[in-house]
Amino acid sequence: MKKLLWLALAMVPLLVWADEDKGEGHDERLDMPYMAQPIILTSPAMTFLNRGGVQIVQVNVDGAGQNILNDAANEPSITMDPNNSNRIAVGWRQFANVASNFRQAGYAYSSDGGQTWTANTYDPTLFRSDPVLETTTSGTFHYNSLQQTFYSDELISTNYGMTWGAPNPATGGDKQWIAIDKTPSSTGFGFIHQWWSTAGNNYGGRQYSRSTNGGLTWSDPINVTNRPIWGTIAVDAAGRIYLGGTASGAPGLRVVRSLNANNGAVTPTFSSVTPNMLGDISNGLAINPGGLSGQVSCVADTGNGPYAGTVYLLSSIVRTDNGNLDVIFSRSVNQGATFSSPIRVNDDALAQGHFHWFAVMNVAKNGRLDCVWLDTRNDVNRNLSQLYYSYSLDGGTTWSANEAISPAFNPLIGYPQQNKIGDYMGIISTNDHANVIFPATFTGGQDVYFARIPAPSHFLTGTAQLGNFVGNAATQSATYQVFNSSNVLVQQGSVALATGGAYSIPIDPNLLHVPLTVKVKVSHWLRRVVYSGSVGLTGASAGTDAMTNGDCSLTDNVIDIADYSILAAAFDAIPTSGNWNPNADLNGDQIVDIADYTILAANFDGVGE
Repeated sequence: MKKLLWLALAMVPLLVWADEDKGEGHDERLDMPYMAQPIILTSPAMTFLNRGGVQIVQVNVDGAGQNILNDAANEPSITMDPNNSNRIAVGWRQFANVASNFRQAGYAYSSDGGQTWTANTYDPTLFRSDPVLETTTSGTFHYNSLQQTFYSDELISTNYGMTWGAPNPATGGDKQWIAIDKTPSSTGFGFIHQWWSTAGNNYGGRQYSRSTNGGLTWSDPINVTNRPIWGTIAVDAAGRIYLGGTASGAPGLRVVRSLNANNGAVTPTFSSVTPNMLGDISNGLAINPGGLSGQVSCVADTGNGPYAGTVYLLSSIVRTDNGNLDVIFSRSVNQGATFSSPIRVNDDALAQGHFHWFAVMNVAKNGRLDCVWLDTRNDVNRNLSQLYYSYSLDGGTTWSANEAISPAFNPLIGYPQQNKIGDYMGIISTNDHANVIFPATFTGGQDVYFARIPAPSHFLTGTAQLGNFVGNAATQSATYQVFNSSNVLVQQGSVALATGGAYSIPIDPNLLHVPLTVKVKVSHWLRRVVYSGSVGLTGASAGTDAMTNGDCSLTDNVIDIADYSILAAAFDAIPTSGNWNPNADLNGDQIVDIADYTILAANFDGVGE
């Protein structure tokens, strides 16, 4: 009976959205006064490692790094210096006292990759909501903040989020979002695009404006085709923009694109497409009664990988076929003209009635897609939630096995006179990490947490065929060197060989998709170029290479008279001998004898690569 009731409730949003605007009744209005806490009480902040070694750190802490009791923090957004991923800023809705619904612009910064945070509140006397953070290519941070008047302000930081300047009026409205054009070759490079809901709107339903001067001033708002709401903005490498959201007055999602928003001399025009996402996003589900199931996540690949130019769409969707809330993905390879068939990202059993909520996605410059969401699959009551993660290395066609990143928490506690834990969370993908900011109640109250999830490894695999060797190749290790197209050494290390001489070299994720030359040397075999080319997200194969035996010195990469001297000094030795030298046992038979001399003579004057 309870399951049937839940399924009925899950379907309610799909059945009752008949208003012109789904956002009606869901907006950020000031309805309670500011209320300070008479006494500030604290407890230890929550910082811990998950089973995979991912560190999870509480962000909204006091000056001593302690958790503040009886406050609340939710709906976090994150940005990062593209030139130094250790510099991170986060913004959130801060509630000074859970006895009031009055909210402020909370913010924090980290200079050590999220290991420690310094938190504060921007002008705590003012009501603010819906924080959205972004950054420019030069590392200027932006914080778009909604006022109680339903106008937004653009706050700018030139010191990586440590402090924020005076607010610049920035048009806007409820559930606003911003995106900055970060491609230097784009004609709209540096433009800031802003889009908001039709509810909580001071412009008669007009929803879009832009700034061509770094957020100092903004254009007069204009209408957007099909009036999408509750989503995010993607900007591709040409400066085209894509607004991915749910449709006003109709079921399903919309992606509205502008091909000329990168031209500051014209008023942008828009066209719309309706992708099949199996359903719609929702407002008021049992897991987040006063909020959304999440916003629509829309991103564009502006990197150097094979999927560059692809536009991606993802959201937590209440499906029309079974009423379940799943993470659904689609993509466009033709600048938003059409989208692919939907793919379900969460890999638990179908139609179990679990909540997979607040799904959000980002794409790294090397093309890896990261997705995180909150998930109740491990709670029979469909309540306790965990942060889950999955990635794709093939443009979203397939996704990795879902991984639980955080412990479970109860999202239905710690409410600040508002029965929700926000409407969204944030993620930034770098080549080597997925950087996630999410809300949770590990302390018993609502707080925001940061997790830096290591990216999957990318391997160059191959086989070193060890010439003139009767021993076990698995007893040997290989050193490798990776050079770029300018013949500069960019990576080096060592790996153990497997039986048969197989090896796997982990390639730095920042070196994918570019020309590389890889050299491998195994013990007393000459160094050899084993691979020339690029390594992709799914790795590459170097094949099999025959290695030349006889470099007893290991260091000069040549077989010469010095190697004869080493072999002579170890002649007739076995492993228990005082003069034993394994580098002189060229054939691996555990004795240095005439057979080793024969190998050296046959390969004399050999030079490695």
